[in-house]
Amino acid sequence: MPKKDLLNILASETKMKILNELTKGRITPTDLSKRLNKGKSTIVEHLQELEKFGLVAKDETAGRKWVFYSLTKEGYRVLEGRPKLYQLILPSSVMSLIVGVLLFYRNIAFRFSSISTERVYITRKIETATSILPYIFIFLGVIGIIAYFLKVRKHG
Repeated sequence: MPKKDLLNILASETKMKILNELTKGRITPTDLSKRLNKGKSTIVEHLQELEKFGLVAKDETAGRKWVFYSLTKEGYRVLEGRPKLYQLILPSSVMSLIVGVLLFYRNIAFRFSSISTERVYITRKIETATSILPYIFIFLGVIGIIAYFLKVRKHG
């Protein structure tokens, strides 16, 4: 499958929701449309496109009234290779928080250390340029951690 087509599929929220629903097992387009609150025709169009790329398989058994769709191995591979955003937020937020705290303590250590008067001028110049940096890292870390836990609580 060309990368451009795969990116279009990954960018479509509805297609990704369909793929996620199919991880739970075989399902009919009608049931999918109810679960995703979308029209049946919209779901069928998405399923046909996903089938064209080999991500889902259509199961039409002769003599049966319903058509079932299931996820193929390629579909599972696509889902496994795509990290969820909230999985990236927590580690980067914790790192940001750690860097912020280390920079904060480094600035405090510079202020209370005994330095010659020549080095004080240079240190103050550097200190004024970097004095806000620890607070930015700490702020981003805390906001990221809060966003992560709100996302996990909302979506499980």
